[in-house]
Amino acid sequence: MHRHSGSGFSLCDNIHCQAYKGRSKLNNLIINAVEETRGIVVVNSQNNLITTPYHSNCGGLTSSTSNVWQKDLSHLVVIKDPFCTNSKNTSWIKKIPVTDWENYLKKCGIDITGSKSADYKFVQPGRKKFYHIDNQKVLLTRIRDDWDLKSTFFSISIDGNTLIFKGRGFGHGVGLCQEGAIEMARVGYTYHDILHFYFRNVRVAHYKDISKR
Repeated sequence: MHRHSGSGFSLCDNIHCQAYKGRSKLNNLIINAVEETRGIVVVNSQNNLITTPYHSNCGGLTSSTSNVWQKDLSHLVVIKDPFCTNSKNTSWIKKIPVTDWENYLKKCGIDITGSKSADYKFVQPGRKKFYHIDNQKVLLTRIRDDWDLKSTFFSISIDGNTLIFKGRGFGHGVGLCQEGAIEMARVGYTYHDILHFYFRNVRVAHYKDISKR
């Protein structure tokens, strides 16, 4: 509590306050879940502990690790996720003046000489790594950070002197989709089901059994 007391509130709605450990001590559902899964780990086919990233909402399609970080990992593949598509963070819109976008592209080293606003249109039916204009490109992760977008999963259309960013999801999109997992649990899937849906070719086991191998 009181992390942002200087601004007049306790918690923000961004990743800075993503893990709030206070009231969880009073929630028996959380306490029971922790106790029932104590010692449980997820490993790959070589019995190595896996990296288990998560995000708020994937927008219906998770991302490969190479789109966000350096390389692909075999247990983190692109997955179509129907469970999160009716959640609050499934879609978003942001409007940016064309002139602001042009100045930004120049800052990124993109030559827009002779370009028209129609050239800034961008369609992303599936997750990509780069925003392309002619034969030039900008990392989508950079665009997301610089413009404080909810995700890199967006398309761009033009309305006069305004670019309309229509996006899907909230977060990097790799691994477990939190809102999708919540919906899976709500309709009756077990935590084993959920883990195997978002992380492929893995095994759920107790760490003591892993250490004996």
